[in-house]
Amino acid sequence: MYEQLYNTPDDTIDIAFVGTSHVFCGIYPCQLWADYGMTAFDMSVSGMDKTSTYYAIKELLKTQSPKVVAVDVYALLFDEMDVEANEYRNLLGMKTSKNSVDLVNDYDYIDDETRREYIFRWPFIHTRYTELTKYDFVQYDPSEFGRGAFYTWSANGSEIPDLLALQNAGVGELSESNIEWLDSLVELSYENDFELVFFVAPALIDTEQQSIINAAASYASASGIPFFDCNAWREKLHIVDGIDYLDSDHLNAYGAEKLTKYLGDIISANYQIEDRRNDVNCSLWNEDLEYYNHLKLASELEQADNLETVLEKSISDEDLFTIVSVEGIGAWMNYQDQLSLFGIYSDDGDMDAKWLYTEAGFVKILDYLSDEELVFYLEDDDVVKVMNNGQFSGENIIFNGENYSNSGSSVEVFVYDRNLKKIVCNKEF
Repeated sequence: MYEQLYNTPDDTIDIAFVGTSHVFCGIYPCQLWADYGMTAFDMSVSGMDKTSTYYAIKELLKTQSPKVVAVDVYALLFDEMDVEANEYRNLLGMKTSKNSVDLVNDYDYIDDETRREYIFRWPFIHTRYTELTKYDFVQYDPSEFGRGAFYTWSANGSEIPDLLALQNAGVGELSESNIEWLDSLVELSYENDFELVFFVAPALIDTEQQSIINAAASYASASGIPFFDCNAWREKLHIVDGIDYLDSDHLNAYGAEKLTKYLGDIISANYQIEDRRNDVNCSLWNEDLEYYNHLKLASELEQADNLETVLEKSISDEDLFTIVSVEGIGAWMNYQDQLSLFGIYSDDGDMDAKWLYTEAGFVKILDYLSDEELVFYLEDDDVVKVMNNGQFSGENIIFNGENYSNSGSSVEVFVYDRNLKKIVCNKEF
C-alpha cells in the first residue's frame, strides 16, 4: 500500500478508505474510477490497528489532499496486533521519517528492543541480504496496480454472522482508548479540511463486538459524522453467501463490487467529488482499471468450462495472444460446430492444424504437413514455439521451454495476456 502511495502523483487522491484487510478486500478504487471518475485509494493493511490507522492518514496527508476519508472502525475491536507479520506490515511500511518513528513509539505493545529494531528497520535492512530479488528494488504488479486493493475472484466463504442477532445487539461502551482514537480522527479531519466518514465492512463479528460498533455509531451521530454499518445490515448490499466471500471474514471481487457500488453511490450523492477521467495526472487509475479488467478476464477464462465460451473470451481483447490446436478426427467431430463459429475448420475432417488469432480472425499457421517451427516473441523474454511433430506426439506448443500441447485427440486453447505478461488459459477439450 505504501509503495503505491509513494508512486501516486501529489494531490490526485480525492477519497481514501482506511482500515484493515476488510478494506483492501472489499473496496476497489478502479470501480469508483470506472463508474464516477473518482480517484480513490485504499490506505489499508492487514490487521491495521488504531495507532497505525492514525499515522497512515497522516502519511497520506503529506502528499495528498483528500476530500473524503472513510475509516472502517473495525480497529475498535482490538488493541494489539495478533501476529508479528501484521506488526511488520503496519510498523515498517512507510518511509523513514518523524511520522514512522512516532508510529513505532506510540504503539504500546512492543518492548524497547523491538521498538529500536523497528525504528532502525532492522527486519527489513539487516536480515535479508541472501533473500533479495529484483522485486526488492523495483515495483511489480502487487505494488504497482490496484491503488491499495487486493483482487481475487476466489469464493470460499462459508460462515456468516447471525445478522438478526447483530441487528438486535445493544449499545456497548467505548473504552478510553477507543474514544481517544475517534477523537483524534475527528481532530485530524478539522485540521486538514476533509470530510470524515465511519463505516464497517462485512466481517465475522459477534454480538459483543457489534455492541461496540453500535457505540461508535452513537458517537458518530452525536458528532455529526456519517456512519454506515455494511456488516450487520449487509442485505442492503445484496451480499450472497458462498459467492461473494473470499473467506468467512473477507469479501472477494464479486462482493467488493457490491460494497464499492453501495459506498460509491453514497459518496457521489452527498459529496462534490470531481470526475477526473480527463485529468492527465490521474492516468494511474486508467492503468489500474485496465489491469483489473485483464485479471477479471483471466478469472473468467479459468472458470469457463465449455469451448465456445473459452474461444469467445480468448479473442475479446487485443492484448491476448491466442493459439488453437486441433488434433485428431475425434476432436473435429466433437467440436466442429463450436470451432466453425470462429472460422476454424478442417479441410478433410481429420487434418491436424494450429490456428493463431489475428486482426483478420483465426488464421491457420500450421497443418499436418508442416515441418517448420514458428517462434513468437511476446513480452519481456517470453517466447512461444509452435510446431507439428505428428499426430498425438505432443511437444507442439512450447512456452519458455515448457510443454503446453494437446495430450491426444483434442482441442487445445492457449492464451497469453500481454498486459499481465503470463498465460491466462491453457485448456484442453
